[in-house]
Amino acid sequence: MEQLEKEAVIGPLYSEAFDKKQLNAYASASADKNPIHLDEKAAQAAGFDKEIAHGMLVMAAAHAALNRELNRVSIVDSYETRFYNPLYAGGQLTFWFVVKASEENNALVSFQYVGKDQQDRRIVTGKIVLRFL
Repeated sequence: MEQLEKEAVIGPLYSEAFDKKQLNAYASASADKNPIHLDEKAAQAAGFDKEIAHGMLVMAAAHAALNRELNRVSIVDSYETRFYNPLYAGGQLTFWFVVKASEENNALVSFQYVGKDQQDRRIVTGKIVLRFL
């Protein structure tokens, strides 16, 4: 992988749709079976339109999209995230990343990012630092 230049923009990158099957699989794997993620009526009772994606699943999707684009495997060194709106079941995210710092040979790279849904609503922003293997 070529050296990533500071302030380089990577994106748009797309997640897969967060369908109910994926939400159920993540709930089982993470043991986060909060009904707002799995049951439409429970989500509506909590003030949402329908089931919402797990926050950690959204964060993992950002990491996966970046790994796919860079065609590299990495581990998360640190992650900071702020959620602005829920991502509803069936939704898909578009991510943009900006390189903020990069060590020689891209061993450790810091990115700021934003993720928006199909209605162009800001869902998530954050900073992710990746250690490339």
